[in-house]
Amino acid sequence: MSFDNFACICDKVNHRKLFRQADYVFIGTALNNLTPDTITSQLLDLKGTGARVSFKVEKVLKGNIDREIIAIIQNGNSCSMLFDLGDKYLIFGQKRDKIFDSEDIYGPIIRMDSSDTGTEEEVFQVRREGKEMELKYENKIKKEYGVMVDTDLCSCFYETGKTYKKYIRRKRTAGNKS
Repeated sequence: MSFDNFACICDKVNHRKLFRQADYVFIGTALNNLTPDTITSQLLDLKGTGARVSFKVEKVLKGNIDREIIAIIQNGNSCSMLFDLGDKYLIFGQKRDKIFDSEDIYGPIIRMDSSDTGTEEEVFQVRREGKEMELKYENKIKKEYGVMVDTDLCSCFYETGKTYKKYIRRKRTAGNKS
């Protein structure tokens, strides 16, 4: 039996390349979890970590962010950053228009075998209702936060980390040259 393993490998950080490729570069603090289920969000908040979080922007280095609180919505792959709520980060991110990228979850219904308990119509109804709930949640997040950002483990840096300090020092030095 074979299993496919996926892991996130971050090469040596090239800040200039990250900055060029990013739609947004900013510093801020992870606040609360954003999931469609408020009970799940509350449980994750108690744990103190999250991958889809509200984020207080303290300083914008690139991009147009006109709100103090935005949403960081990652795609949930193996490279998703797990934020510690209350901690400060330097984020390089991409603009995100949709929360749920995958249409295949609600795509064409495959033929069901005899072990399935529901009819094709019942399965289709559940999938359609799920899609409607996702769209309702997505619209709520867009309305409440305005800006949605996608990022990953290789593009987020803790305030206490070497990369954060090195990057901020370089930006200050570059900004002081006349």
